[in-house]
Amino acid sequence: MRTLNLLLPLALRQRGVRGTLMPLAVALVSALAASACGSTKTYELSWTLDGQAVTSAKDCSSSGIDAIEVTARKDSDSESAIFGCYSPVAGSRGVGPDLASGPWALGVRALSASGARLTAEVVVQALIPDEGTVAVTVDLPRPSSCADGVDNDGDGAVDAFDSTCVDAQGVYDPQLSER
Repeated sequence: MRTLNLLLPLALRQRGVRGTLMPLAVALVSALAASACGSTKTYELSWTLDGQAVTSAKDCSSSGIDAIEVTARKDSDSESAIFGCYSPVAGSRGVGPDLASGPWALGVRALSASGARLTAEVVVQALIPDEGTVAVTVDLPRPSSCADGVDNDGDGAVDAFDSTCVDAQGVYDPQLSER
């Protein structure tokens, strides 16, 4: 259904259909998608950072986190989704794509605004129901302050350019934390 949602308006634009037909086509596709909602099989993932609830965009940005990446794996199948770390509407949660029912492993990690992976993958198990949505919660570690893209100590230098993020030999170490 997601593919139809994206392709129908594109196909109509390519054929020159404009004005009142475009909103009508979008409404029709949306209605078809809504009627299929009863057969949705997915997960709703919520996350915390080091055991703390994420209640604002500042909770994310102060750690350099822009998004949450989820890779659902089952046998040879995999599906990926990326959710904003926090939004006023969704909060710190996201609903994944439709999946086959049964057990799935969800690999979750934090991403920077540039898409860099800030944390190691945290794997949680989800038993996707035959119909409906299962709630899953994951606690992600905060990224090291030497790898978060933030000037944590206010000295004007960020990560690799911050003298507190280099080891005794003067080599940048993203696993260090600014003191």
